[in-house]
Amino acid sequence: MKISRNILLEVSENFQTSITNIDGAIRRNLELLITSLNFDRAAVFLLDEHESVLQPRQIVTKHGEMEGEGESYVRSKKAGNLSVAINNLKEVVCPGAPEYAVYIPLSYNKKRLGVLRVDNFITQKELKASQVDSLRNFSTLFSVGIYNIINHQHQKHQVDKLTTLTQIGTAIATTLKLGEVLELALSSLVKDLGYDRAQVYLLDDTNKIRENLSIDFRGYFKSLEDASNIAYIFDNILYDNKPRMPLRKFSSDLITYVPIYCKGRKTGLLIVDNLFSRQPLTSHDLSFLSILADQLSTVIENSRLFEKVEKLSITDSLTGLFNHRFFYERLSEEISRASRFGSSLSLLMIDIDNFKNFNDTFGHQAGDTVLSTVSKIIQDNIRAIDVASRYGGEEIAIILPGTDTEGAMIIAERIRQSIRNHDFRMNLQSARITISIGLVCYPLDATIKSELVNKADKALYWVKKHGKDGVCAYSKCDELGD
Repeated sequence: MKISRNILLEVSENFQTSITNIDGAIRRNLELLITSLNFDRAAVFLLDEHESVLQPRQIVTKHGEMEGEGESYVRSKKAGNLSVAINNLKEVVCPGAPEYAVYIPLSYNKKRLGVLRVDNFITQKELKASQVDSLRNFSTLFSVGIYNIINHQHQKHQVDKLTTLTQIGTAIATTLKLGEVLELALSSLVKDLGYDRAQVYLLDDTNKIRENLSIDFRGYFKSLEDASNIAYIFDNILYDNKPRMPLRKFSSDLITYVPIYCKGRKTGLLIVDNLFSRQPLTSHDLSFLSILADQLSTVIENSRLFEKVEKLSITDSLTGLFNHRFFYERLSEEISRASRFGSSLSLLMIDIDNFKNFNDTFGHQAGDTVLSTVSKIIQDNIRAIDVASRYGGEEIAIILPGTDTEGAMIIAERIRQSIRNHDFRMNLQSARITISIGLVCYPLDATIKSELVNKADKALYWVKKHGKDGVCAYSKCDELGD
């Protein structure tokens, strides 16, 4: 049976026009093969990246595929003549019972690609020599076509990887915002390079998760609540500081863990997987992800240095509280936010009672210790969203977003009692420290920043004038009298 030149040209064109879709090209040509050469069925098996395992890619049946046929076919034909054909690069012909099949190795430039298998499994017709001869012409075109597609995909993937690294390198050079770089990196891994999912975990100085981020093939960005297995991975999988595939419960070529190190210290973990598409990850992927992890370590380190410098610029060195300048910046932001959402905002103005006398008695170093201790007690008694700042001298201001007068009074009293009950030890002596607190509420008492601060001061001075060691809301000052 001689095959026409037009059919061979069609096979070649199918591979050329489907350079980005290897499975589509193989399937169309398998359909053409069994139709033109009158076989019952044809299939292509391709070698994996390591050339160690034949993976079934497409199976086409002339008489219609039966339910479960592909699964049973792959399961029963993985070894035997398939292995002989690919290992020896030699065709295996079984023209009669029980197989009625031909196995032809696919290779190009001495590179093993896979095996083309055809058979007459339904009709049980013996294979003709002319069919086998024509099949060889098909296999040559299959080899060239598959090699070209694989090579094109590999080159494109390499270009995409270099583009991704360049984009991330540019981002590192132009921004110190860690979140932006992490989102770009994870998005590129999924949207540009085709991985199913990418995750990153960053550790703080105590090796606790400081932040994490994930994106999947649907484009969903999210933070992950459950990070309980990250410590296990670092301690048990990445003990030698090298990227690893796998965890036992996953297939070894579907997920990879790449540690991120900054100056020899574990800083984070990059996780990439193809658990949905089941496309194997290769040693090339691992090498690329290791380079990417090195880039991320650079931006993480730069970002941390920037955060430290930025924090120093807005933090009071003695108390660890925010400074006077930052207080006014945040107060403006919180007033704007409260106005936009129609919510309340309270401001506490705190002053340490008799602080000058304390300094004169015990010395300024003891005064610094008291101020530092009072600041820590305050931080322990407010929420993460609250902003405590050293307003000046021994005066501390606290912004309480989303808090009305009643709620602010509860917080103020808790702070006052905690400081009053704390045992301050100075020169082996027990000292009692008390504070006075003035309270003002937006928009009940004022709507302008300067007015809020002035009225909080007035409420504070009312407390100072009436015995100290207390809390007064500005709205209650008139009721309490002079």
